Amino acid sequence: MFLRAFAPLLLALLAAQAVRADMPAAAHDGWGLAGHDPVSYFADGVPRAGRADFVVKWRGQMWHFASPENRAAFEADPARFAPRFRGYCVVALASGRLSPGDPTIFVIHGNQLFLLQSDAERAAFLADPEAMIGAARQNWQNLIGK
Repeated sequence: MFLRAFAPLLLALLAAQAVRADMPAAAHDGWGLAGHDPVSYFADGVPRAGRADFVVKWRGQMWHFASPENRAAFEADPARFAPRFRGYCVVALASGRLSPGDPTIFVIHGNQLFLLQSDAERAAFLADPEAMIGAARQNWQNLIGK
């Protein structure tokens, strides 16, 4: 009786873990933006180093902030400030490669943060951002199996 009652819940949990296992790990080994403050990209136009005393854990990563105000802004709407594609390079992803973006090479386009690997890839992205984002989105969907 116990097993019969909880079997659907157990199956749902196992299925959720399987889907999560297919999601690529975020770039930068558990540190959101390699320790840079995600809000600073939008507020200051440059990445600022986060501090160890202003930290939030979100989606399995530790996100560091330069100030308590930036931490509060992130906590209120983390998806607004987090980089697209979990911090992977949008140009690499558009061409079918999964490579971490460099948190110091970035573009804010459409109020979204995109990371790139090099200045050359940044220039390629800026030449046609909508096409790059579309191709990256398609490859991302194929990569995560959705």
